[in-house]
Amino acid sequence: MSVTSDYETTTHPTVTAAGDHPAGHVPDPPRASVPEFKEFMRGFPSGVAVLATLDEEGRPIGMTCSALCSVGLDPPTLLACVGRLGRMRRAVDHTGSFTVNLLEGSGLQLARRFAAGHDRPFDGVPWSPSPNHHLPVPTEHVHRSAECRLHTSITVSDHTILIGEVIWVAECDSTAEPLLHGFSEFAMWRPGLAPRGRT
Repeated sequence: MSVTSDYETTTHPTVTAAGDHPAGHVPDPPRASVPEFKEFMRGFPSGVAVLATLDEEGRPIGMTCSALCSVGLDPPTLLACVGRLGRMRRAVDHTGSFTVNLLEGSGLQLARRFAAGHDRPFDGVPWSPSPNHHLPVPTEHVHRSAECRLHTSITVSDHTILIGEVIWVAECDSTAEPLLHGFSEFAMWRPGLAPRGRT
């Protein structure tokens, strides 16, 4: 499947004081190490989702994902990150679509199952087909689901960013306490613990 993008990339030149680098070359700063970066990201707890689609043989596959965020509202668009060489990337390239299923607190075992890299992660997991592309939507331990049509994909480092246009959403349980992951632990969202404020 060939995917094109109408997103723009802007490069901002580096400005330095005159005379700092006579040859006009700004040396690259040292990179953070992988352990340093992982430790930094541990401090950013986020929700937990299962991304799902069908592979080249029409079998349901999925993976646990916490790298998920909204991109825009018109049209509704989100992004999710997957390994650039993984089965999920190849499957989404094949189908051109995927579902995003937000886990509730009871979904800890589901999160671990889809993070373990099983060849057939949906074995024993009940699901129903999404309304448009008939993709897997788990029917247990999920409080919200969305179906996305792939808009474009961008490979950066060792991951691929999937940018999807949201074409369907469903709320399964408005009272559920979402599953979170941070500081290398799973936890449940507890409303009302922090001072209320306007966003």
